[in-house]
Amino acid sequence: MGKTTAASVETASDEAVVNSSLPLFFIRPQPVDRNRHQDASVFDATYAFAKNTNSIPVNVVEWVDAMKHYPIVFTMGENPMPVAVVGLEEDNYFVNEQGGWEKNAYIPTYARQYPFVFYEEKQGQCVLCVDEGAPHFCADGSQGFKLFADGEPDVLAQQALQFCSSFYEHALVTRALMADLEKYKLLSLRESDVTLADGHKIHMAGFQVIDEVAFNALSDEIFLEFRQQGWLPFIALALASTSCWKNLVDRAFELRSGVK
Repeated sequence: MGKTTAASVETASDEAVVNSSLPLFFIRPQPVDRNRHQDASVFDATYAFAKNTNSIPVNVVEWVDAMKHYPIVFTMGENPMPVAVVGLEEDNYFVNEQGGWEKNAYIPTYARQYPFVFYEEKQGQCVLCVDEGAPHFCADGSQGFKLFADGEPDVLAQQALQFCSSFYEHALVTRALMADLEKYKLLSLRESDVTLADGHKIHMAGFQVIDEVAFNALSDEIFLEFRQQGWLPFIALALASTSCWKNLVDRAFELRSGVK
């Protein structure tokens, strides 16, 4: 498991700045540091930062809630990861123009932890980072909750560390599941053409889903291995989430037509 101690909040150096392959939403992430951020604060904000995206990462422990609202698919390329699809185009249908997330719809942990994130410097060693480019980051501490008090991590920094630590631990479980899905070739490429009721066409591509045919063809030995690993409920949840595609299509039409 990763090294996730309070020291990660206090001892990071500028050399650990995340400056390549930035995570979703992040603009200028920096390790949380008692010197750099002695006056900094973070205030309550809306989810406007999550408006212009159609997918958000979700760890496996979230699927039981996420699948009620969003299809769960998998990214392409090296090290694919699961994401909740929140829109058919570059728009999150669950965040309104005021930045509010739709009431009663599940909010992915990844969005709730922003502007904080754990950055894995090397395997098993992580640093808590904050996005200095976030709309609710305040460098001079003039509003919100400060990260440090008297040179020590204050309540906000401690809570962020705990929250991001939990997310990271769940991410390790997710990686293990993904490794097995890839190992046994259970992911397949998908693309789809959607035509809304008003004739508007949307082409969706660049994602993978669990191949149900390939999964059902697994040998008894591998199926037992999946059961022992605890993967079967997660696979069932991902497959069941496909029922949410219709919800997104309906929402796309409503948003275009103004019909509710």
